[in-house]
Amino acid sequence: MINRTARVILGLLRQSPESIWSLKATLRRKLAHLWTESDGQLYPAVKSLLAVNLISAGPPENRRERTPLRITEAGLRVLRGWLRENPKPDTPRDELALRISLLTEAADADTFRHLDEELQRSLHIADLERALLGAPGRHMLMVSSFAAHWLARRWVILHHDARAAWCREVITHLREIAHPDLNPLMNDPPPKRSEPDAAEMEAILALARRGELPADWDARFRDDSAVSPSTGS
Repeated sequence: MINRTARVILGLLRQSPESIWSLKATLRRKLAHLWTESDGQLYPAVKSLLAVNLISAGPPENRRERTPLRITEAGLRVLRGWLRENPKPDTPRDELALRISLLTEAADADTFRHLDEELQRSLHIADLERALLGAPGRHMLMVSSFAAHWLARRWVILHHDARAAWCREVITHLREIAHPDLNPLMNDPPPKRSEPDAAEMEAILALARRGELPADWDARFRDDSAVSPSTGS
């Protein structure tokens, strides 16, 4: 059983032969927004793939080149089998969200600082990815390799947009807990209630006489909007 690091290596080598040095560079250049691997994970994975003949190490074309790694036919079969499997769901390991979940008292200044820094970081990454990605023409998205790259980077943009929205929500809510007097919603008067007209009252009384009046019959007379449907003001 090969691990996910090894499967990523197989996927990259299917695109083109790479030395282990260029694999590290390709991971940083192509996949850093989606996946990270340390040298401590990369080297053992390459070694294990060579040991089971899923990749091969061929001689370089000249003395200046490093030894290229290539995927074998057996490696292709393993990679295709992996791509047919359902992706395993990942449990997110998010230290900031974990800290928020463990709060037992009003958030302090450091908590707000961490949230604000993460908000700014997420916005920066999302804006940077949008600038790098651009808006390709439809004909460009018909090229499989370009479409795959574009769609993966769209995931990064949407992920960081959502993370920024979460940071804003947490900051707002924690401030409302710490300073409820500054929350305008806490000072809103209760919603006004409108009285039923004559026809509605007659219908209500008829239901009451038959014992069919629901317990929450008056909910439909609440007026939360304070907007008259007839006048629009």
